[in-house]
Amino acid sequence: GEFDFRELKLFLRDELGLSEEEVTDSEIHALVKQLDDDGSGSLSIDELLDFVENGDSLASPTLG
Repeated sequence: GEFDFRELKLFLRDELGLSEEEVTDSEIHALVKQLDDDGSGSLSIDELLDFVENGDSLASPTLG
């Protein structure tokens, strides 16, 4: 299975109880885009596991 924006939004809002003030729709779109390695517009279990295992793909580049 895969999560698209709508499904991820429902999961974050309904299952995790995160309000739109805590995580905006724009941030959810950005998360999907950032984690979507194959450009399909949805997140596969492999893409989610890659993020969980490596966790640093969302880190900001350091200035130095």
